[in-house]
Amino acid sequence: MDIAEGHEQEVIDYLRDLVHELYGTNELNYKWVEDQRQDLYKEDQRTARIFVTFSLLAIAVTCLGVLGLMMFDVRRRFREIALRKVNGATFRDIALLLSRRYLIIFGVAAIASLPLSLLIIHRLMASYTIRTSFAWWIPLLSIAVILALCALTLYGQMRKAMHIKPYKVLKEN
Repeated sequence: MDIAEGHEQEVIDYLRDLVHELYGTNELNYKWVEDQRQDLYKEDQRTARIFVTFSLLAIAVTCLGVLGLMMFDVRRRFREIALRKVNGATFRDIALLLSRRYLIIFGVAAIASLPLSLLIIHRLMASYTIRTSFAWWIPLLSIAVILALCALTLYGQMRKAMHIKPYKVLKEN
């Protein structure tokens, strides 16, 4: 039975009167189904928030690691980039030079992790008696998000590499 919004107190008063008539007491213990549902899933929601928080923290740490690796790689290759710029390399040429290695590493990691993660999820879901459906696009979405974050990081490093002054780099080394 649904209760029209704003009429909850009237229903409670009616039930209190009914309990008084039947049992001779004014004590009415009640709890709304929505409150019971929230109490039932409160621990699961807390656990989910913890998992999401640690997942975001892991992604942030990973992005910092990728940024550090890319900064190191670009800095190590400043002399090569400077020589290429002197010889007329464009932003596209430098971008291909720097991104090729990372695209290969990312592709190998994605190809290796996708079947493994799907297998682990399938086995984990099989251990429960009540199963839920699993969307096949979720691992692909996570790979796309990570690729976008890596691409943005790499783009920033490529722009930094394009703004170097070749004469300063070649003079230093």
